Amino acid sequence: MQRCPEGVGSSIDLRWESFSEVCSLFLGVKRYGEVFARWGSEHGPWSSALLSFEDHYQGSWRRMVEYADDLAAVLGLLSSVPEELHGYFDLEAWVRDIEMNGEIETITIDGLTHVFWTA
Repeated sequence: MQRCPEGVGSSIDLRWESFSEVCSLFLGVKRYGEVFARWGSEHGPWSSALLSFEDHYQGSWRRMVEYADDLAAVLGLLSSVPEELHGYFDLEAWVRDIEMNGEIETITIDGLTHVFWTA
C-alpha cells in the first residue's frame, strides 16, 4: 500500500490504479492537501475527482455562519433588506438547512470546515 505525501492523513490503496489516476491523485494532493484526498476517496476515480473538486469546492471557514454570511453577500440575499434588519435573519439556521437539504457537503480538518456545492 502506498501512502499519500507528508502531511496528508489518509492512506490510499493504489495497487489497482492506472498511472494517470495516480498522477491525478498526487496533483490534487499537491494543490489542495488532505481535503482533496478525503474528497477524492468519495468521488473517484481520481481523474474525475480532481475536476469535480475544482468545480465544487467553495473554500474553508472556521465557522459555518461565516460561510453563510459570505454566501448571503455573494447571492445578494439581504441586499433589498434594510441593514438594521439583517440581524433578524438567522444565518446559522439558513446554512444548516442548506446542508441538511444536501445542497452542500462539508469536510472538517484541523478546525476548518471545507464546503462543496453538491449540484
